[in-house]
Amino acid sequence: MKKFSLTMMFVFVFLLVACSGTHTVSITYVTNGGNMISQTQVNSDSPQWNPTIPQRQGYQFVNWYIDETLTELYTPLALTTNKQLTLYAKWLANEQDTHVIVTFITVGGTYIPNQMIEKNGLAVRPDDPVLTNFVFVRWVYYDMEEAMDLPFDFSQPVSESIHLYAEYDPA
Repeated sequence: MKKFSLTMMFVFVFLLVACSGTHTVSITYVTNGGNMISQTQVNSDSPQWNPTIPQRQGYQFVNWYIDETLTELYTPLALTTNKQLTLYAKWLANEQDTHVIVTFITVGGTYIPNQMIEKNGLAVRPDDPVLTNFVFVRWVYYDMEEAMDLPFDFSQPVSESIHLYAEYDPA
């Protein structure tokens, strides 16, 4: 019995190591009315990889999804479980006035999806991005009136679409 358990444990570890190897993922973009984006090749262990952001006249980009019905949000986990992946773009019309987009720019850190929230609603603070050899400090935004970067306060309502930038210190 002990020999059988040891053998099974060896087989399990072998399969775990064999299946956990990295691979190349072919990414195809369906921009749903946006500009064309060429197919991309990405390593499956690239959590910091950010998909290309499409452009579309009269619209704001919301997020990439991994299904045509735009219900399953893209996350880096999709890279580990697929060798081919199609990303579908979701858009928000500029003339609508009920929602805003909070865009997280991680400056080389791990990917964080955008948030579409109701206008004057609260953004949800995401997990801190990870960047090798750096420590995440805070989220900042550029204030046009002050002409400077200011810390973002997640307890304050968001009245217009905003880009938040990750700020880091060396580790």
